[in-house]
Amino acid sequence: MLVASYAISRFQHGAYLRYRASHSAAYRPAVHKAKWLHRLGALAMALLVLFYFVPTATWILGIRVFVSGLLYWLFAVATTLVLGFGTRAYYSGKLERAPSVEAEDERVVVKKVAIPTGPPEAGTILGTCPHCQREILAADPTYRCTCGTMYHLSCAASLTQCPNCRTPITVDADRTTTDVSMRCESCGELQTVPQGTDPRVAPCSNCSEFLRHLDEGKRYLVVAGNPSIGFAWLRDLTKLGRPAICMTSAAAERMRLEFGVKDVPVVQVSSHGADAIDPKELDPVGLRSILQVTRERKSGVVLYDGLDQIVSESSLADVIRFLRKANDMAFVHGVTVIARVSPGVLSEEDLRRLNAEFDEYLDLSAQL
Repeated sequence: MLVASYAISRFQHGAYLRYRASHSAAYRPAVHKAKWLHRLGALAMALLVLFYFVPTATWILGIRVFVSGLLYWLFAVATTLVLGFGTRAYYSGKLERAPSVEAEDERVVVKKVAIPTGPPEAGTILGTCPHCQREILAADPTYRCTCGTMYHLSCAASLTQCPNCRTPITVDADRTTTDVSMRCESCGELQTVPQGTDPRVAPCSNCSEFLRHLDEGKRYLVVAGNPSIGFAWLRDLTKLGRPAICMTSAAAERMRLEFGVKDVPVVQVSSHGADAIDPKELDPVGLRSILQVTRERKSGVVLYDGLDQIVSESSLADVIRFLRKANDMAFVHGVTVIARVSPGVLSEEDLRRLNAEFDEYLDLSAQL
């Protein structure tokens, strides 16, 4: 049962990730899952659990079949193969109509060696920022070091020296920026914000909500020194009664009162707290706490605040092992996951390994 359920989840998630990666970075936020297909996978896993504990469940429908032993094994294998290869075939069919990453990269390379005929297009990819590992577009404000390394301007502002050549980085604080207009998703009012501002952290002056909401069911790794952004997103996503839980390295009661989340369960993960979970026992003690959110099947929210402190009290390998299991549970039930780490605590290699467990990386160290 467990192996088949895990295989269905991984096959479907892997097929979706390959399909999403085949699109250019500019269009990936608009590439969504086929919800009916993934819900079918969730239904199949529910049937596996049902038949495992109640082999005579089909008798309710008047079908006298005892689903156990060899028949259960055949059902589990067939369901896994059909959904696994079926999902891959479905996304592969859609993939034939989508431009491939290799083809787009090829076009970008041609543009770099061609004789310039004018200014680069706004969507042209100039390179990859070594700090946030995201693509640098021609329309993005940039900073180029004396060694030739290019950064996003916001990323360069959070650095003291170039990681490539160790040259001190100085960003002009008086640089003028172009304002752009965005419409608030909550109240519909048109707002003016500086170009390059992430609308998910920009509050609306009319309703005080963020201009854009987080995508439900995604997993976000956020680099920010202020924990308020994570709790603000938590409050925003739980307004409609969705279940939620917060796991933090700080005192649970203090965080609950300071950030106004009195109705949200806050669990301290520390080796010092009286009722806290030992960071070295996240698996399985921490997983039981996450299970309470996923059981309600209401697209809940999980917030890991101060994940870097939890890593320092246990180990990166233990935390990643816990996140893989917890994120698999969250993915199956459409739970949104937010993890915050403080800037400058983890090494770039550790941050890269941690980022591999999430869907999107948000570096807000220069904005918050």
